[in-house]
Amino acid sequence: MNLLWLTENYYPDRGGMSESCDRITYFLRKSGVTLHIFHFTNRIQPFFTEKILKNGSYTSLPLGNDLEHSYNLIKIHLEDFLKSKKIDAIVAFGGIHPVFLGPIFSDFFQIPLLTFFRGNDFDTSIFSHRKRESVLHCIKKSKLILVNSRTKQRYISNLNPESDVAFVPNGIDIKNWNATPGDLESSKGIRKEFPDSNPILGLFGQLKTKKGVPFFLESVLSIQKQAFSFLIIGELDEEIESIFISNHLSYKKLTFSKRESLVPYYLSCDAIALPSYYEGMPNVLIEASALGIPTIGSSVDGISDFFEDFEIHFLFKPGDRETCKTALLRFIQSDKTVLSKHSEKLKSKIRAEHTAEKEAEMILLKMNSVLN
Repeated sequence: MNLLWLTENYYPDRGGMSESCDRITYFLRKSGVTLHIFHFTNRIQPFFTEKILKNGSYTSLPLGNDLEHSYNLIKIHLEDFLKSKKIDAIVAFGGIHPVFLGPIFSDFFQIPLLTFFRGNDFDTSIFSHRKRESVLHCIKKSKLILVNSRTKQRYISNLNPESDVAFVPNGIDIKNWNATPGDLESSKGIRKEFPDSNPILGLFGQLKTKKGVPFFLESVLSIQKQAFSFLIIGELDEEIESIFISNHLSYKKLTFSKRESLVPYYLSCDAIALPSYYEGMPNVLIEASALGIPTIGSSVDGISDFFEDFEIHFLFKPGDRETCKTALLRFIQSDKTVLSKHSEKLKSKIRAEHTAEKEAEMILLKMNSVLN
């Protein structure tokens, strides 16, 4: 299989979508797919093409202030590129530019279009006056749409009943998420940096208001101001940080680093918090679960899918303070035996259902079914 992969989320970009794109494309290549990545970015020399030793290439695409001009330049480059390549499908990996251009290039060059919606791109774009039509057009033109939550699968199917929409949950490269003795020792050192013995809640990623953090902190404060300490890894809005400061909450903030170096920080947490109003299936959820760390989070999209077979969980309705308080109290009041069993189930679920190899296998199976 030969794929032309359009994305605006790829290394050196940061964030969950970039991580997912890197992981999925790497493991598809390992499965034998030839994959040519076209990356919309201004961080690298425009139209810089790097040959990948095995199975494909990488090309950086420029985006100037005049988007229409930029798109035409990309079209010219792509037309020349396709003269020497046999491409079985164009992949639009979410975002704005791939979703807009994917259907156009698919029609221009008569190549089937496959589309991924895996982050919050669908949730935000479908309610945008500016982006909605391009999303709907992309959905209608796609031969296959791949999503990582059953909610998105249902919504997209309802928007266009003719669409072939497949649910493929996020995976993880499990070899990077096995705790070593050194990781465990480092996690103890991180815990010692907190002056109290409160349970530590981890907040990982880009922590913005739409991620539900202010609402979550209000729920914590309504129980008891010093019920938890917080380990924050990532980007924190000043407005949200002011809530921590004004309420004298115990917290430690660190900038984001390479994902594999986060293992000791996950291990130092008693649980992670994912209070988002809408989500795909967060990488943070999969990574923490691989290490047996519980999640206290909202019952949305991929988070709800992940815990559907758990008798005990710590989920709450998004934005609902009462059910959030209940979930927090249920966690605080759970004894060590219950939490230990929960932790083991998290680890076994990841290894059975959420490896990167299984994710790539499912994606490839779905692609083959529509292209052959």
